[in-house]
Amino acid sequence: MVADPARARPSRASGPAQPPTQPSVTGQYRWDLPDDWWWSPEVYQLHGYPDPTAVTPSRATLLDHAAPADRAALVTFADKIGLAFQIADDVLDVESTPDKLGKATQKDRSAGKATFIDHLGLDGAKARANALTAEAIAALDRFGGRGALLAEAARFIVERKS
Repeated sequence: MVADPARARPSRASGPAQPPTQPSVTGQYRWDLPDDWWWSPEVYQLHGYPDPTAVTPSRATLLDHAAPADRAALVTFADKIGLAFQIADDVLDVESTPDKLGKATQKDRSAGKATFIDHLGLDGAKARANALTAEAIAALDRFGGRGALLAEAARFIVERKS
C-alpha cells in the first residue's frame, strides 16, 4: 500500500506480474491526525469490506482485524509513535530549512502556536521523542519479527531529516 495517493505509482493491473522482491501498488490510504482516514476501494477490499459504504475507515476499524490480545499493544504503539511524530515535526520545523523539508519552516512560531520545543527545549524535545519511540517499539515486543517493519517505521519518524 502507498501512504499518500499523490506519491502513488500507476497501477500495474495489466501486464506481467511483478516478482515478489519488487513491491507494487495494491491500494492507497491517507491518515491525518487525530483520526481522519481515506481509503481507496482496493483497501476496503483488502480488509474484507465489499464497498466503501460498508464501514468508515478509522483506527478502530484497523484494530478490529487484530487479535484481541494484540490490540492493547497496537494502541500503545500508535499513541506513542503519534506523539513522537508530532515532536519530531516540531524539531524539524526549527532545525530544517524549506529546501530540505520541502515546505515552509518556522510556521508554528510565526503563528504563535505552542510547540514541544517551547515546553521542553530543543534537547528535551529530542529526548522525549526518542523515549516515546523506544516505548512504541517496546510495545511491539509481543510480535517478535512480525513487528520489525513497524519498529523500522518508528525509528524513521524520529530520525528523518525531511
